[in-house]
Amino acid sequence: MRFCFVIESFYCNTGSLLSNRLSNNSLVEMTSNSNLNDIDIFIGSFLSFNQLSLDSQFVDALFIKGELALAGGLLFKTNDVSIGASCCADFQDWINIVKDVKRKISPWMGHDPSPWFEFKDENIILWSNEGKLNHHNTIMFTQQEFDYELLEAKKELYCFLNIFKLWAKKNYDINPERLFAGIQNYLLI
Repeated sequence: MRFCFVIESFYCNTGSLLSNRLSNNSLVEMTSNSNLNDIDIFIGSFLSFNQLSLDSQFVDALFIKGELALAGGLLFKTNDVSIGASCCADFQDWINIVKDVKRKISPWMGHDPSPWFEFKDENIILWSNEGKLNHHNTIMFTQQEFDYELLEAKKELYCFLNIFKLWAKKNYDINPERLFAGIQNYLLI
C-alpha cells in the first residue's frame, strides 16, 4: 500500500501550456519520478482549470485562500486498487482528509463516486463509493500505516516541488522564486 499526491489533467483550450499532450481524466503522480513534462501538465491543468495565464495575476492568486482550484489530492493505492478524490474535491482538501481520519471521521472526498472511510478497531477501511453496495473496492490500513504513508507522500511531493523549481526558472522569467513560493503555499506544504 502507498499514498501519493496526484493532479487530474484538465484541458479546456484556454491557450495554456498544454498542447495535445494529455487526455481528459488522466492522473499525474507528483513524485520524485516526475519529469518536466509532468510539470507542464500540472501547471497547464492548473491554469486551464482556473482559466488563467501564467502571469502575475495567477501567481498572486496562489497566495489567496480559496481563490484557485485544482482537481486532485491524495491517492490511496494497493497493488490492484486505487482510490482518490473525485468530482468537486479540490487538491487542498487533502489537509481536511488527514485531520478527519486522525479524528476517526469519514472526510468528504467528492461525489460520483463518493469515497468514504470506515473505522473498525485499529483498522481504517477506505471504500471506493459509499453509494454502491455492489462492486466496491476497499483498501485497509492502520492509523500507523496511514501516518507513515502520508509522510512518504509528503516527501515525494517535496521532490516534485524541486523539479517544479527547475521548471519555474526555465519557464517563468518574471519571478520564478515567487511562483515557486506560491505553488508551495497552494499545495499546503
